[in-house]
Amino acid sequence: MKKLILQKTRLGWVISGSIGKTQNSLVSCNFTQNLDIQNQLARFWELEECSSSRPLSEEEIACEAHFVKHTKRTEDRRFVVAIPFKDTLEKLGDSHTQAVRRFLSLERKLQNRPEIKEQYIEFMREYQSLGHMSKVETQNSEKAG
Repeated sequence: MKKLILQKTRLGWVISGSIGKTQNSLVSCNFTQNLDIQNQLARFWELEECSSSRPLSEEEIACEAHFVKHTKRTEDRRFVVAIPFKDTLEKLGDSHTQAVRRFLSLERKLQNRPEIKEQYIEFMREYQSLGHMSKVETQNSEKAG
């Protein structure tokens, strides 16, 4: 006896069931059609499609120019990009005093934890040897102190 089941789901109507029997196997047919989902998917892809019709802002143009001018590739195939600043460095103010105060606080904390201090020192040596930082000589001897 052939028995088809018609069921309404959140995805639309579903028809399923047996449509016949062969000697060794059962043949089934499953069908669903929901034009609304198809329309929603089409609309989704229309909305997600990237459009390049919007003109770039001055900041975006400057950013791309900075990238082209300051990006280079090293022999080991890594990219090096200079960090762009929106304004001049003078707007940072006098952060030297605060940086020295924080460094001295860190030094005091590390004095009480020699194992952590050694790990910190080793990390900083490695960081410097990899070229991620370098010593900067200050022009003002008062700030070097």
